[in-house]
Amino acid sequence: MRSIIFHILLLLLLSCSGSEKKAKLKQVSSLEEVPQGENFKIFLEDFSKIEEFQLSRIKFPLSDCDYPGDEDSNCIYWTKEDWKQVILIDTTHTPTTIRTIYDNFSLKMENSGERVVAFEATETNVCAYYYFKLQSEQWFLIKRVVCAD
Repeated sequence: MRSIIFHILLLLLLSCSGSEKKAKLKQVSSLEEVPQGENFKIFLEDFSKIEEFQLSRIKFPLSDCDYPGDEDSNCIYWTKEDWKQVILIDTTHTPTTIRTIYDNFSLKMENSGERVVAFEATETNVCAYYYFKLQSEQWFLIKRVVCAD
């Protein structure tokens, strides 16, 4: 009789912990959901490799600001004719440069239609931030910020 009660309690405990795990998994997956639209990583590869595609996915005139630290930013605005193609996928695998993709302009991780591709050099104040926004289910570069000592 005791073994039957033990097995019933064990089954109850396992079923409760299983549903708790499912609830946690559901919570995590809802945080990782992306807004509807094209896959950002695939977009970023095409953006980096195909010059015509890149030009079609930049909102011109593009704001390009130097952020020297504690001083005011100096901004210029790129036109389509003056823009030089940039490659935002890591082809060097240099350990001194860290590339991070944030999913909003606040540089925090949350579900949004925004991405920031950040290149930050370790032990220096050299960085570049590329701001993308999802518009009509397509990604567009809308701003760039560069900082240096």
